[in-house]
Amino acid sequence: MKAYDQVILRVFEDVYQDNSDAHLLLFTKADIENVIKQLDLALSTRNVPDIVYTYRSGRSPLPAKILATGSWAIEGKGKGQYAFRRLSRSPHFDIPADIRIIEILDSTPQIVLKYQNSDEQAMLARLRYNRLIDLFTGLTCYHLQSHFRTTVSEIGQIEIDDLYIGIDADGKGYILPLEAKIDSPKDQLGVIQVTQMVRFAAENFEELIIRPIGVKAMPDGSLMFIEFTPDSDLNTIATETYKRYLLVREL
Repeated sequence: MKAYDQVILRVFEDVYQDNSDAHLLLFTKADIENVIKQLDLALSTRNVPDIVYTYRSGRSPLPAKILATGSWAIEGKGKGQYAFRRLSRSPHFDIPADIRIIEILDSTPQIVLKYQNSDEQAMLARLRYNRLIDLFTGLTCYHLQSHFRTTVSEIGQIEIDDLYIGIDADGKGYILPLEAKIDSPKDQLGVIQVTQMVRFAAENFEELIIRPIGVKAMPDGSLMFIEFTPDSDLNTIATETYKRYLLVREL
């Protein structure tokens, strides 16, 4: 078992054993540090934020022994404070594989394509060059900021992959927080991150209409766009609209 899995499993077992019927199991950064010492793992306290982020972000699923007791997700509860929350649904959104592919001529500059990496940042850059957020939402959109780190009340620090402002034909304004995932089965769009985006938008852009967006790179190179309901409830937030774009170049 991976070191991170060993740590998070022990933390869960410590809080679960006397609270097996609870829907919220609180733990702290100090609890994680203590478990690292108990297990005598080659991890430092600097690893603690990354341990939690690994499971909150959908980068890795929680260990099977945890999921055998229910559908759990980790959420922030303030600085250095976290909670395992039992859900009545999957902690991740299911992405359908049968959405029709729409081909879009790729406007990414050739020099960018030559030197870009194949990571999340490169994907976000191609979204901007091709104005795919505009196409998907039907709005005129303006990029505000990438990898926006901020805090949300009662949650703590969060990071939003990309942030756009949009305007429609009637002059109404929109805030579009975006969560992006690369082409990896382990990199999934999770309800925790999307609801956190909604909470952030509601706190900071009260005058704008919230339209949370997810983008997932697919194995065939296409990009699946998903709009979610602007819901901050982990159990009721849902997918609303799908579009699947494939950027192509004509020689």
